Amino acid sequence: MPRPDHRPDSARQAGDSGGRAVYQVERPGWYVVGMTPRPPPGPFWLRRLSGVGCLMLAALLPGSGRPVLVEAREIPVTLPPLVIWTHAQQLASPRPPPFVAKFRRGSKQLSYVACIHSESDGESLTTRLVRREFALSKHQAIILELTCGPPLENPTPEVCARFFRRITRREGGDDWLGGFLALEAGVPIFSGEPTPTAVRDLMLQRYTGRDLVAYHILRALPSRKAARRGPFRGREFDEAVTSAIRGNHLDESARLTYAQFQAWFLEKNKDRFDYDEMRNYSAPRNHEEALFTERMGHHADAIRDSRTMAVVADCLGRFDRVLVCYGVGHFGSTQQRLQELLGQPHEYAR
Repeated sequence: MPRPDHRPDSARQAGDSGGRAVYQVERPGWYVVGMTPRPPPGPFWLRRLSGVGCLMLAALLPGSGRPVLVEAREIPVTLPPLVIWTHAQQLASPRPPPFVAKFRRGSKQLSYVACIHSESDGESLTTRLVRREFALSKHQAIILELTCGPPLENPTPEVCARFFRRITRREGGDDWLGGFLALEAGVPIFSGEPTPTAVRDLMLQRYTGRDLVAYHILRALPSRKAARRGPFRGREFDEAVTSAIRGNHLDESARLTYAQFQAWFLEKNKDRFDYDEMRNYSAPRNHEEALFTERMGHHADAIRDSRTMAVVADCLGRFDRVLVCYGVGHFGSTQQRLQELLGQPHEYAR
């Protein structure tokens, strides 16, 4: 891998974000972010400066960093085996959230901020933990719960950086604060999420297209009810089906009428579908009494977790200090694999 303070000849300036130059590399699979304090090509008087003068100007001039080159690797997503948990195991958490679990093995350090998801743009327990952990350990990479590209686009660090340059702090949840901090510091941002199409392809190995459409309709219903939207029949239902088909890139054979959806729900969950008394039927649960649709949610999350752990292992192979910011539920479902990789956490903090 080229030295961090060397700008490859194939790098070209692509734009800036709040004064920080970001480069694209005309070499597939690599991207660079301005980092080291050395001015880029500029006026004649600027090119003549060197040494201390260069360092002083670098701290003042926007976009003056030389690029750090980071490889964006293709990381496979696998279909994990189904493991039945007890209800107690499903709900287990080592600490009340949010918290930080700190792992260390040899020179490798990983801090996992188990977040409470919220849409607040102010300070919360989660944001304080993320901010403190980012400042304390000088992390070299950050992994976020972030689906930031189109369904077919691999969420490379370049895609993630472009996403955070495009949105504002108000548009991101508490756990996304780390992305804005990383962008400011030039730290590579990695998505721990598979693409939606990768999840779809793996889910279709266990479920039908109609199963997926019905599941995605159920996933969207809690937010629909929270918005106090009207009856869920006729045109409203047909629009939800169309959205689920398009979002999952399925064909028309997966389309359901409302009557077919009700019959599907009764067959799979052994109960009538009642919109007015609806619970969260798509919550990821896998204990003995979990519903069919809850186990679908568990399978979808297990696929996501397999990708997250592959990204964690890849980052630890390239960096010594890695920060992960993910929902607390994902910590519960991946902590055994984290411990296999890094041993027991040496510290929990709040």
